[in-house]
Amino acid sequence: MVKVCHSFILFSAAHALDDAEAMLQVGKFEAHSDSQSGRVQQAIQMESNFEKLAAEAVRTGETPSFTKEARSAVNSALDTLEAELKKEKIANDAEMVGANAQCAACNTAQKDAFTKEGAGVNAFASRVEKARSEHASCRATEDPNCGDEKKTCADQDQYAEMAHSARPQCSCKDYDTADAMKGCLQKALDWGNKFNTVLGDKIKACGRAKKVAKNIAKKCDKDQTQFEMAFCSYEVLITTTCEAHSTCYESAVQNRGVVMSNTKTKEASEKIMWKSCKKVRCYLDMLNATQISQGGFDKCKKQEADVKHLAVTYDPAPAKVDCDSSPVKTVPGDAGWLKAEYAKLAPKKSWLPKRKGIEKVSPCPKLEPQIVKPIVKPIAQPVVKPIPEPIVTSRCRWSGMHKDKYIGGCSQKCARFKELAQAKVACAAEKTCGGVTLEHGKWELRSGPRLAQTPKGKGENSYVCDSQPWHPR
Repeated sequence: MVKVCHSFILFSAAHALDDAEAMLQVGKFEAHSDSQSGRVQQAIQMESNFEKLAAEAVRTGETPSFTKEARSAVNSALDTLEAELKKEKIANDAEMVGANAQCAACNTAQKDAFTKEGAGVNAFASRVEKARSEHASCRATEDPNCGDEKKTCADQDQYAEMAHSARPQCSCKDYDTADAMKGCLQKALDWGNKFNTVLGDKIKACGRAKKVAKNIAKKCDKDQTQFEMAFCSYEVLITTTCEAHSTCYESAVQNRGVVMSNTKTKEASEKIMWKSCKKVRCYLDMLNATQISQGGFDKCKKQEADVKHLAVTYDPAPAKVDCDSSPVKTVPGDAGWLKAEYAKLAPKKSWLPKRKGIEKVSPCPKLEPQIVKPIVKPIAQPVVKPIPEPIVTSRCRWSGMHKDKYIGGCSQKCARFKELAQAKVACAAEKTCGGVTLEHGKWELRSGPRLAQTPKGKGENSYVCDSQPWHPR
């Protein structure tokens, strides 16, 4: 802020003094105002005092006894004040640049949250797409396999019914004669030779088809669970990222409004002070025997100094970048999820009644993330302070790593994740999950509560989700 130099009191006191030497003595004191309005009032008072001196000189025809030293001191004080006003213009521009930079920083933080390698929104989107593709591919394989199961087993049943229809009509249980019994046995032998081997092969083929269909159905159900859990984690991340961006940007824009309002008030005050300085210089120039005239006085009084150089640049704030959350508009558990994701996976073949295809959907938990609003304060320098990242709370309070220990029991069929962060998000979203255990290079969701020592050499590590609460045994 502009320091009110000693010229203000010098000018204010000069009206009451009769000689320039006294003016110089007053000029040795410095005064500082604590408010912008105080500085403006001093500038106006300074201008008024010199106007009165000039008016009195015009009326009486007598000029104050200004020495060369006194006149130089006044001009030096005016030079100092004008230089400070020019510096203030630069500072005002810097404050607006800084306020706009905070808006831009929110946009940059959002972009970074999307593009962060391995853990950003885009990385999660890629994992979701991979899980979606794997599930769809599995269901595409399941359809012909389940269709083959029904066809193969139906062929078995049809052949068995045909064999049954072709059975011998004689009854070997009723004894008549030895020849009759031998004839009946021969018919049974011929019947068995005709149908037994083929029927056995068809039974084996049906069994193989059932095993294949069962295994592929199990894999597809697991892929479906993995896909839905990955999607729920993605939904939490993109939603909290967009909410944090909105909160950050709105706070920055609000702060910019405060900065701009204060800066405009300062700018107006500083222009008033500049104009007062120029009028004082004009009055000072005419206060000598050769320049005193009514015309000179009127010219000074009507003077409007150019203040364009003090005009602050108010560039608009950077526009808020779009945070696209449309990819998670429909999530597992929503009414439209089945149609949006699984309608195209409906089987085209005819299956056995016990094969159901799409498993029951695991809905995303309806979490209520609490975001800590970034506090944006008006800035006095062009340096932009970093805006704190949003802190999202969940039901889990994570322990440190339990080395060489595993958590017993599966949650969500021991769903597995490559990244620890992803596993923790999924665990926090599942109320049956008591923690995560690293096994064979991937993190599995575990139910707990048992935390046990891992077998020697297996190298399992675990993190406990403390929410139930439960404690390691």
